Amino acid sequence: GKTSTKQILSSILSKKFRVLSTPRSHNTPLGLALAINNNDLNDFDIFVAEMGARHLGDIEELCQICPPDYSVITGICPQHLESFGSIENVIKAKSEILNYTKEEAVIASDCFALFSASPCKKLSADCVTDIVCNCDGTSFNLNLGGESVRITTKLLGKHSAENIALAAAVAFKLGMTLPEIKQAAEELDYIGHRLQLIKSGDINILDDGYNSNVKGAAAAL
Repeated sequence: GKTSTKQILSSILSKKFRVLSTPRSHNTPLGLALAINNNDLNDFDIFVAEMGARHLGDIEELCQICPPDYSVITGICPQHLESFGSIENVIKAKSEILNYTKEEAVIASDCFALFSASPCKKLSADCVTDIVCNCDGTSFNLNLGGESVRITTKLLGKHSAENIALAAAVAFKLGMTLPEIKQAAEELDYIGHRLQLIKSGDINILDDGYNSNVKGAAAAL
């Protein structure tokens, strides 16, 4: 869910800040460099950088280019095992970002415990409850700062609520109010090729072409 969460976060933050984010699925050193060099960073308040990895040390290299104030770990899945070799190495690779995070890391609730040894300040994104999914979208309660709001989004699936929770937790940390986050979340559009609903006459097409991990495939089904 890296690209989906990045786009959700950028959309929410854009309601209050000037936001630059890495385009499409650009999450390598070259991708970050292109986004940085092709823009005047003085024109923006926040840079949202997607970071991907296929080997141990990849995230560390990205953090040396772009050390994060806040970081987000969207999940742990058995993917890229041909290069990582084991799920334990996936966890080690993702944890590299915690060594460079200056303020706080927001971590998906289902893998939060895997990073307990890191001294980095961490927050579990366990702020969604009462998730209801149907063919028209997803609704859920978002609970932050002792307040709760009901959010309805056109994005499909329980995992979409969880991705919004990650983005909402960061936006709340950066000063957005819960009503502001609710309004922005309810205006989110489909994310291209990620369980994107395309209507063609009486036919519904679900374009999930960029889904590439076991957890995401299960969520889509």
